[in-house]
Amino acid sequence: MSKQGLTAGLAEAVRTSQPEHSVDAIHEAKKGLLDFTAASFAGREDKGIQKLLRLIEDEGGRPLVPVIGQGKMAAPLQSAMLNGFIAHALDFDDVHSDVRGHPSAVIVPALIASAARGHDERLLGAYVVGVEVMARLGESIGSRHYEKGWHNTGTLGAIAAACAVGYAEELTQEKLEKAIGFAATQSAGMRVQFGTEMKPLHAGLAAQAGLLAVKLAQSEFGGSRTALDGETGFFSLYGDVEKAQHTLLNDWGAPWRIVQPGLWFKIYPFCSAAHHAADAV
Repeated sequence: MSKQGLTAGLAEAVRTSQPEHSVDAIHEAKKGLLDFTAASFAGREDKGIQKLLRLIEDEGGRPLVPVIGQGKMAAPLQSAMLNGFIAHALDFDDVHSDVRGHPSAVIVPALIASAARGHDERLLGAYVVGVEVMARLGESIGSRHYEKGWHNTGTLGAIAAACAVGYAEELTQEKLEKAIGFAATQSAGMRVQFGTEMKPLHAGLAAQAGLLAVKLAQSEFGGSRTALDGETGFFSLYGDVEKAQHTLLNDWGAPWRIVQPGLWFKIYPFCSAAHHAADAV
């Protein structure tokens, strides 16, 4: 890694990425979007969605972004939360081995909201970048993070979503560093919630947090530009900062993580850890 910090290095890697030049990466991104859409439509009648819809209808807001499978629109931050929940409601959405979690259910809802606000030209490339970030965060954070009880989809997803939207909306280096920090400080999600409606909401809240992080950065809101670094930074708190220094940025995009090892598309609507058992049965 270069002498610059992890936050600055990640922001620079995201900002200078050119995933659109990779035919394989864009091809895999299109497959990922198709699978995301299928998983979301499969879960569109989950009972939890109606509970969330009632909450946002009571709250109000500008209905700008489609809510998948509902025939309704919602405000951008609301839509990111709702669409993230819908995508992960059945646990039918993709997983990635480096993440040990679910990239698309977090990244795509944030990008849908961004695209509805007029930032759609770099959507596929932004999706590739988001998966890259989330996979590298997963590898860098180490296995102890998940084993302690954190849900990687929520904790890592917020930062990945912020980076994806930041790429789509072409944030400057300074604003992207701050957006990473705004997302990192919102990172949350506990595995104790597995088996409840809160588990898929982790994906929605992470998507919402990533989108909010970018909006805060764009509004010149004050925040740290080194939130991943140091003794009190993200990696020290959640994982292993020394490991991150060696793995987070090494060989960025060579190959893109959406290509190798790639997304794992499920054939059963439940946790991927049980798929081999289902095949055996």
